[in-house]
Amino acid sequence: MDVPIRTLTNERIADDTYVVRQMFAEGLAPAAMFANSMVITGSEPIIVDTGSRINGDEWLEAAFSVVEPRDVRWIYLSHDDHDHTGNLFEVLERCPDAQLVMTWFMVERLAAEALVPLDRVRIVNDGETFRAGDRDLVTVIPPTFDSPTTRGLFDPKTGVYWAVDSFATAVPHELTDLDELDADFWRETFLLVQRTLSPWHRWLDPAKYAGLSEGDAHVIRNAGGRASDDAIRSLVISYKLLGTREWFVVHHTNCGMETFTDEIMRGLLASSLETATIDKRGWRDTGRGPGSSEGRYIDWLTIDDNARSVVEDVARIRNHPLVNKSIPVYGYIYDVKSGRLIEVPEASAVGSGAAALRRKSTKAAKVSAKGRKSAKATGAATKGRRPVKAAKAAATRGRKSGKTKAA
Repeated sequence: MDVPIRTLTNERIADDTYVVRQMFAEGLAPAAMFANSMVITGSEPIIVDTGSRINGDEWLEAAFSVVEPRDVRWIYLSHDDHDHTGNLFEVLERCPDAQLVMTWFMVERLAAEALVPLDRVRIVNDGETFRAGDRDLVTVIPPTFDSPTTRGLFDPKTGVYWAVDSFATAVPHELTDLDELDADFWRETFLLVQRTLSPWHRWLDPAKYAGLSEGDAHVIRNAGGRASDDAIRSLVISYKLLGTREWFVVHHTNCGMETFTDEIMRGLLASSLETATIDKRGWRDTGRGPGSSEGRYIDWLTIDDNARSVVEDVARIRNHPLVNKSIPVYGYIYDVKSGRLIEVPEASAVGSGAAALRRKSTKAAKVSAKGRKSAKATGAATKGRRPVKAAKAAATRGRKSGKTKAA
């Protein structure tokens, strides 16, 4: 059987930075995977991961076409999987002046096969840095990973982050840019790889994973994400007693609330109280009665147009007598296919109208005051004026600092 890895042309992705590209399982499965390594040249060259042993000669030739072995000063292991450490000992032998950057846990795990030369090991843990000649490199754990030893590598000099296996996706053929992939194919295979790579991901708290601490955001959920009386009750408590300052209405595509109407729901409940079923013809009740006519007294807040429903909900919140007019309310739709949050401009305009007008009025008053001062002391006013970018940054920091959001 032929070796299932093909070595591709190296790719320069930034100054002094090259990807040693290999493709795995091409022609053996419906899709293939890249199995890459990286070389950073600079004043103290670094090899990042050492490929798979199965085609070691080809990998060594590709890597050392970028840098001479005796010039290599650092070998960085992102983790100890075979496709990242396959040629490690050959590289150590060919690069006698190189130090091996790893963690002690990695040393222990590799010891099951062979002991690395401890006198050449530099222990660098997550969040720590090491200087490699003309650059300081930072180790950062990526958002998804399978090995407990995984650490990515960030080069502030070029902005390149070696994310290890994170962000990997299957490909139908060789390519050099994600734009060459069909968007649906990319999303499906990207999610598949991430779920396979990090099966523990399903147990994460989404808020904490997004960088939110306890209390940073109050998430109020209901069917359809609608601005029901109870949702508004929770929002008012969130503001009045807990001090939230921004509210977001977020609906999502392919919502189940788009599949029925109030009349359908009332009819199903009148037939029976057991679970209904849906097929190509729509919802139907297959349970035994009796049902109840009480459903006719409930507004089920169904959705026939997602964007319009967001506008309606934002407007209802904005115009509620218990909602402080200074609170901006924004409207978004989460696209479950692309994973993107898409703003509904009309909704945000409705939701931030009063607050935006107040901010605009305050800004105008401040500008007017500055104008009066500058008429008396134009030179001093010009010298004292803050750059626009700095002012915007300060305003952004001010909005984020010490304030809570409700969604």
